[in-house]
Formats: sequence, structure tokens, C-alpha cells
Amino acid sequence: MKKNLYAFFFLISFVWALNPVLAQYEWKNLGPDNFGGLVRSLAFDPSGNLLAGIQGGGLWTSSDEGLSWQRVESFDSYSRFNPNITSIAVDGNDIYVATGATRFYKPFAQTGLNRPATYDYREDAGTSKGNLDGLPGAGVFVSRDGGQTWSNENATAQGGTLNYSGPFTDIQKVFVASGKVFIATAEGLYVANDKNLGSVELVNGPDFLRENVVFDIEEAANNTIFVSAHQDGNIETDSLFISTDGGNTFETVLDDAIFGGGGQALGFNRTEIAVSPSDNNIVYVAGTQASGEINGIYRLDMSTNEWTVVGPKGSAEFPPLSNGGRDAFVMSVFPDNPSEMIVAGRSWWTLDEEIGWTSNVTTANPTSERYLPANIYCVLFDPNDSQKFFVGTSSRVMRSTDRGNSFQSRHKGLESTVTYSVSAVGSTVNDRQEADNSIVTTQTDAVITGTLTNGVLFNKFYNANTPARQGFGQVYTVNKGRIAMSSLRPGGVIAQGTDGGLMRSLDFGATFERFYGAAISPQVTNLFVATGDSTNLFIDRSSASVEGGGLFNNPTPAQSVWALDEYLPAELMDREDLTADSLDKYAPSYIFFCSQEYVWLVNGAFESNLGKWNRLTASLVDGFDEYFTAMAVSGDENHNVFVATNKGKIWRLEGAHDLTTFDAIESITRIDNTPQSNLLALAGRTITDMAIDPLNPSRLVLTYGGYGGNPGSNTLVMITDSANNEAPTFGSIILRNNPDNFQREVTHTAEFGIRLVESNGVVTEESELFIGTEAHAYVLRGLDPEYVNLGGFEAPFYTQESDLSESNHWEELVLEEGTSAAAGVPVYDIFVRNLVSTVNTGVDELDGNDQILFDRDQTVYIATHGRGIWSTAALNETFRKGSDNEEIVEEEQLINLYPNPSEGIFSVSVVLDEVADVDLMMYGVDGRMVWSQRQTLKAGDHKLSVDAGNLSTGVYLMNVIIKGDEINQIKTLKAVITR
Repeated sequence: MKKNLYAFFFLISFVWALNPVLAQYEWKNLGPDNFGGLVRSLAFDPSGNLLAGIQGGGLWTSSDEGLSWQRVESFDSYSRFNPNITSIAVDGNDIYVATGATRFYKPFAQTGLNRPATYDYREDAGTSKGNLDGLPGAGVFVSRDGGQTWSNENATAQGGTLNYSGPFTDIQKVFVASGKVFIATAEGLYVANDKNLGSVELVNGPDFLRENVVFDIEEAANNTIFVSAHQDGNIETDSLFISTDGGNTFETVLDDAIFGGGGQALGFNRTEIAVSPSDNNIVYVAGTQASGEINGIYRLDMSTNEWTVVGPKGSAEFPPLSNGGRDAFVMSVFPDNPSEMIVAGRSWWTLDEEIGWTSNVTTANPTSERYLPANIYCVLFDPNDSQKFFVGTSSRVMRSTDRGNSFQSRHKGLESTVTYSVSAVGSTVNDRQEADNSIVTTQTDAVITGTLTNGVLFNKFYNANTPARQGFGQVYTVNKGRIAMSSLRPGGVIAQGTDGGLMRSLDFGATFERFYGAAISPQVTNLFVATGDSTNLFIDRSSASVEGGGLFNNPTPAQSVWALDEYLPAELMDREDLTADSLDKYAPSYIFFCSQEYVWLVNGAFESNLGKWNRLTASLVDGFDEYFTAMAVSGDENHNVFVATNKGKIWRLEGAHDLTTFDAIESITRIDNTPQSNLLALAGRTITDMAIDPLNPSRLVLTYGGYGGNPGSNTLVMITDSANNEAPTFGSIILRNNPDNFQREVTHTAEFGIRLVESNGVVTEESELFIGTEAHAYVLRGLDPEYVNLGGFEAPFYTQESDLSESNHWEELVLEEGTSAAAGVPVYDIFVRNLVSTVNTGVDELDGNDQILFDRDQTVYIATHGRGIWSTAALNETFRKGSDNEEIVEEEQLINLYPNPSEGIFSVSVVLDEVADVDLMMYGVDGRMVWSQRQTLKAGDHKLSVDAGNLSTGVYLMNVIIKGDEINQIKTLKAVITR
């Protein structure tokens, strides 16, 4: 989530080291790779290695049964713009990988009552990141040589991901049978008789099968093929289809046993099919109710042509899908027993005819040997061992070697997490110890991210000398949320709750509490005049006069829009007597928040007592088909707020932080609907993000999403230098070096940073604009109107012509060698860390209040779809000034840990030249201390035993701190506990 924390920076030469700033950005990948992405498909390649297809994360391989994973580089290098894998099929030496996953998840910005569960991204201009958990694909990728080389130059290619058209942007399954390749799409079932997919056509069968979404296809005995199809919003015409001639023709299955009277509708919202590997005459069919729970499980014995019921409708006693079957639904038959099967979704159930249906799996306790993360998407049996199988889940690959009685996580290196938002903080705490008057220095370099399926992940030590990508821990379970960390008050974290509201933490995410519910006090001027409602005093409650409870958004967008607004005046930057009390007085923290219809303010966000929530506006949107999608705060003493919607509307709230002067009528202006705005061509299109220049509070940038219509006809980034005027004038931005592609790309995020420019010995500041698109990340350097007319917009484009100076140009961000723009995946959030802090606790006498010092910092963080978090490495160390009170020295050769990995019993070797205190402190990846000990040791070699056998399996960080008269050392070690 954007955090508006800006200060006017003084031009002093020692602010930053100029060389790293002026050079091209250098990047490093922060991970996480201890949390995987959504595993849609598993297969064995022709060499027997595991393949995993990740929705958003690309294609991965493992040669050691999932102990470690690597990207399939041959696929990755060819298909950089197609990471959304839904299905894998292997036939001999041929491998088929299908892309496009927009029909699985319900949109998490579900709006309006009784709307269909999916959006048509090709027609609905409002569709964007806020509506799709998957991405449009680019057809089927084919390897004919076992995965060495790949191509999608076939009949399924639709011009690449950015074309957003045709049936092969949304493939549910690719399947090889009877010498043919079948492709199940959202627009019917296609077949290719040519394994190179040179020609692909709709199957010969009923129109329903040729026109609607096809979820599953399986082959049974005698070249018999079963297919399930479904029509969105219509459960009365669901159908099961069968081909008895190897897929040449299909007809509708009609049977009283499952259709209850010879009708044609299963009444299912999604249908799955499973065939017994040991007896291909046994076929299972199951579907979901409207709720997403199972709607009965049926078995066909083709040898007798008899259907029988083997599973009832879902209930409290039998919930195999836990109402998640619209997205997560898998059936699989054990390879050695046609009567033993698995049905899973958000939970896991097995059928054994001797004991019936049972469930011995937990999705809630990660420490249990029977743990499976929810959701569950696919099961792959080992062809050489019927006791062993692999499971694809929402966050990792799991393995069982005992028929599902226990599971082991197999996700190391599976770096494919979809990260929607990112924030970071850097702080140093110097704490004087009462016992010996010494000073203990603790440095925190933390990054936090909101993800698609792994909740909120936090890494408190990403810059330590440990594998940073393994250092993430889950601190909050809500998915798809926006997050922010406080730079002025380290430890303060804001995240979204289950109902779209806010939760806060004051201890780096160790605990969260609900962060709204207090009555409005005081009222802003003219609020009731603007609203015509004198009773609604609480935040969107079901009852206008009742405090507490959740947000009364029905339905509520899961991603409510909000901003943490922290403004540090320039005169406070270099004050050495700055304390927490004076911060609260001169630099308070505000949160501006959009509920379903209103904009709110809360102050005292990190105070011990929860602040008051104040409604600032009447209803700005209809709360039905229109909702807020973006917000920005000016970052100066005016605290002007801009809010925007999925319909392209924009309002400016002037001085929104001051409840004594803010007027619910006079202080609110709509700025998108005037002819001079130049925004009318984009009316109805989602505004995905907004950014304000920290050096110019009147410079506002808008980014637009929306797959519908023709993105190429409009540039999707707009800019104005008159945002605070009565009627701002906007101009377009296109890429200097690649305008055609940029115009076609959905654009997700924008953020400003500041760089220092030296000319003739004079250092000046310039803004630079970061843009994250559907397939790239860019920075535009040099936004000075001297070079481009940002006022009248007679020439409203940043162009590729030579009229721009060399300092005024776009640069595509290269995040890894040979790879641009996070490997071609969407960039959903960009965060610039403006400040880092040093807190001196008890170091100086300040009336018992801690001294706070701030340093300027411009580290950039990028959140991607399936490529994790990236940050600029060049600036990460500039703030590490430490403390004048003591120096921390790291001696690599003096401290070692062994053996590693271990079962919790290991040793730490220490070599000392003098008597010293040695502290051992073990932390979980979420930053919480789980074990510690202190010893005073003589000079010499020492072996310190550590018994952490009671800890759960996983990755831990061990801090070893040595303090003596001459020695002052610290080292962070990584310990992996296995079982």
C-alpha cells in the first residue's frame, strides 16, 4: 500500500553517496522462496523429474522429489510474458503447457448483487488487478524434445499476452488422448490432430460444448473421453459429454441416476472427472453446488453401464471442498485400487469402501505432520510407488510417502509468490543497558508484503548475512491485502482485515488488533448537509447507531483503498532533540480510508489508544458497480487527498487532515469531468494507482488498467502539474524507447523517487517516476517542464523523439542480468523508502524520552506477480551509520554453526582472544525470539551446544554476539531444523 511520507530534502553533499544514485539501478531479489505460489498443475517430465505449473509463477522443475526447485530456464527465457500456467500434459517426449487463469477465482473486488462470478476481461473496461487473480494467457507452449526448447508459434497463439483476445487466453486444461491434443477453454473445447498444434478447431459436438467454459477432460477405457462444460450464471444447462470414438464426435450424457429424470443439467457450478488408473472402466464424476461445496459424487462402471452414488452432497459432516470448489476442486483415484479415491478443495477427504469417507488432514496447523495448506489444486501419483504422491496447493508442493497419512513440505526455492503490495522500514536502536551501562545496537531492515495466497509476509532481517529469500514468515493470514509500515514510528504496521477494514500492529506484526470502531468526533462542517443523513455516525455499520462489528460493505471489495500519511517537516529532519513526544505533536500520523461509499480520516494511528474515525464525505460512489480503486496524499503540510474509482472518477479533498477547517461541500472537488482535463477518453476505465511528486505537490500521475476495449487507442498513464487547480489539465505519458508496447499495457502502479544530480559541483534534486505495467517496470528521469511542456500540453507526450535531453528519458528497469521488468510479469506495487531512523534509548538525557534521528533514504522496492520482491541494492547500506557509541565488527572466521541442517541439536564454535560474554539468540523468520542463552567464556576455542529440538521444522536465524574489552562482534547464522 502506498505510504505518503515525504519531506523537503536539504541539498547537502553528504546526504547520499552520489555514485550509486547516478548509476543505473542495481537490483536484488528478496524472495520469498520459502513460500511458493499457487500450484495449478504437477507432472513428470520425460526424464522423470517433477514439473510444477504455477498460476503466476511460471514453470518449475525438481530432480530430487521437490527437495529443491529451479525455474525451467528454457521455458522461462522463451515465455517471459506468460507466467500464468494452469495445466501441463506430457506425452512421450512432448510437453504441453497451457496458460491463462482468469476463470478460476471469483474477483476479489466483487461488486453489485447477483453479478456473475467472473468478469469478461475482453469486454469489461473495469476489469483490472482488482478483479482478476489470474492473468490472460498466450495459448499453449509446446516442447517436442523433453523440455529443451519451447515454442508457441502455433494455432493457439493470439499475439501474446497483451492482445487479451481469443479463447486461448483462458485455458482450463490441456490433455492428450487418442493421438489428439484437446484444449479446454472458456469458449468451448478445441482439438488438434497435429501434435504441433498447427491447426486447432472446435470439436464436433453440441453447441453447448463448443461455446461455454470447459473445466475437465479425461480418457477412460476403449478410447472413451468424458468432458464437463458449464455456462456462467446458469446451472440449469450444465452438461457432461462423452465421445466413444476417441474425440472425433461428442454427445451429451443422459442418465437418470445422475440427472434425476433424464434431464440435461447436473446442477453443478463446476464438474470434475476422475478415471481409475488400474481399471479404466471406472469413472467418477462430481460437481459443486452454487455455494462451492460438493453436490454429490457418482461412479460409472462402463463394463455394466451402471451409475452409483458414492458421495453425498456436502454438509457440515462432509465438507470436502469447504465451499471453495469454484476454484479449488480435485478428484484423484489411487493407482492400485479403483475404489479408493481423494476429493479435495479447501479440505481433504478420502474414500475407502471398507471404512467409508474419512479426513485426517489439517489445513490449520502447519506444525502437524498431517498439514496441507488450503487450497488444494492437484494430485500427482508416483508411477513407480502407489504409496507416494505429490499435492499442489496455494503456497507450496507437498509430498506423502504413506498414502496420505502424513505430508512433507516440498517448496524450497519455489520462488513464485504473487505479491500485491510492498512496504519497508529501516531503523537502528541504541539501547543503554542499566546493568553495565553498555549500549546494545539493534538494526532492523524489514520488508513486508501482501500476497495472493500466503497472507502478509514479513522479513525483519532481509539485509542480514543470511539467505534473505528464505527469511519470510507469515504474520497475518488475510490474502490480497494492502499493507504499510511506519517510518516515523518503527514497529507500526497497518494491514487489511477479513472484511476490508484495517488492523494494526505496534510490534512489527507480532500481534494485530482491529483498528476502527470509535465514534466520529468531531463532525466536519456540512457533512450532514452533504449527506442528508444525520444518523450515520459509525463506519458503514449495519445499524447507524451501533459501534463495533465489521464493515457494512455488502458485498465489500476485499482490497479497500487507504493510505498511511506521514509528513515530516524539513525543520525536524536535523534536530537532535527530536523525541517521540515531539513527533506526535509536530508530525502526526494519519490514515485516509475508503469504505464502500465514503472517505474517512483517522488520527493517532500508532498511539496507545485507538484514534477516532471521522467520515469526511457524503457518498461519492454508488457502492454497487462503482468502488474506490486508488488514493494518494500530497505529502506536504496541506495533506490534500485524491481518490479515484473503477469508473475513472477523481476527487480532490483539500486539507483533509484538519477537521476544524475541512468542509464536506466546499473542500471536495471532482477533477476528471471537465473538458480541459483530457481524461474524458478514459472515462469508465479503472484508475489503478496515483502518485504525487514529493518535490511538487501539484504534480499528479494516474495509471489505468482495464483489459477491455482497445488499450492501444489510449495511453494508460496521465500526468498533470496543476492537480491543485480548480480544473487540472492532464497530458499523456508514453515510453520514449518503446511507445507501442507501453500504450498497449495495462498499468498497475506509479511512485515517485528523488535522485541527486551533480553539475559543475552543484548538487540538485530531481524527481524520477517509477511505473509498473503488465509486463515491464520503468523509471522516467527528468520531469522538468523546461524539457517537456507540462503546463499547456500543446505537446502532451513524453516521446521517443530527440527533443528530450539525455537526462530526461525512460529506462527499463533490469532486475536481473539479461532480464527486464521482473522477467516480464506484472508489477503490482512500487514503494520508495524515503527515511530511515535511529532511536537512542537512554543514551542521552531527554527528560526520559528517546532521541530520534532521521536519515534520508531512497531505496526502491517492487512487488511482482510471481517473481516476489525486488529492491535496489545500491542504496541499501547508505543509512547504516550505526552509533558513535560503539562499533560492530564482523569476523567471519571466528564463529561457525554445525551441523546444518539438523534436527535441532547442533553446535556453535567460537574462537576468543580474551574473556568475553557470548549471547546466542535464535529467531523465527518472522523476527520473534524463540530461544536464547548467555555465557561468559575464557580465551580459547569453544563449542557451545544448542538444543532446539522442541522447535518446529523450518528456517531460523541465530544471532551470535560477543562482547569483551577488545572484542565486539556480531554474526547472524542460518539454522535449518528438519525431521
